[in-house]
Amino acid sequence: MTNEERKQVVTELLAKRQTLSQIQDHLHKEKNDPITYMELRLLLSEMPDAKLPEKELLKTLLPPAPMSPPPVEPPVSVPSTPPAPVTLVVPGVLPEQLGPASHASAPSRATADEAHA
Repeated sequence: MTNEERKQVVTELLAKRQTLSQIQDHLHKEKNDPITYMELRLLLSEMPDAKLPEKELLKTLLPPAPMSPPPVEPPVSVPSTPPAPVTLVVPGVLPEQLGPASHASAPSRATADEAHA
């Protein structure tokens, strides 16, 4: 199908208020013309008297709506109390042998051994 034949069919279908997608489908199914959507748009640009349907015209003239920014999540709160002290347990070593900071909250191993005796 020549571009002149296409232009004639496109003019007729635009007069019937068909969209470009409908025109493309018509050309493909009825006229066995596998025109792409882009080729159809280019063909229309060569037809200064062709009028797009209102809804197609709006798609062409209006810029895309701005995307809203993603929602901002509130910051994660950090507890104001310091973490609890960690007690170091080394098998076979008494807390007294580790130094003063290591056994501040640990019970004496000797006391535990005496309790079992």
